[in-house]
Amino acid sequence: MPLRSLQEVSDELHSNNRAVRGKIKEHNIPVIKIGRSILFDDVAFDALKEALRQGCSAEPVSYHGRRRGSDFERALRLTTVPKRRRDLTAVREASAALERAEAVLERAI
Repeated sequence: MPLRSLQEVSDELHSNNRAVRGKIKEHNIPVIKIGRSILFDDVAFDALKEALRQGCSAEPVSYHGRRRGSDFERALRLTTVPKRRRDLTAVREASAALERAEAVLERAI
């Protein structure tokens, strides 16, 4: 069971190291890591070839666990300082709406 380096596998698949690293991460290929070196045994090489046969997954992998337009991103936009001047208007409007809501709550109590 000879071990192959990342460069050997990339050359054999007529690809580059970066693309192979991406497939390893995307498909959770069981490679052997020694420091920064990535080695492939027969099982890992077969898994990589199978992943390449299947093509890309139906749903893209989210490395950060966040999707575009998620509740987290919306909350983050509301709590961060705007970069552009026109965004200041939106912050002022949101602040005014919050003050009005607080006033209504005070009256209700």
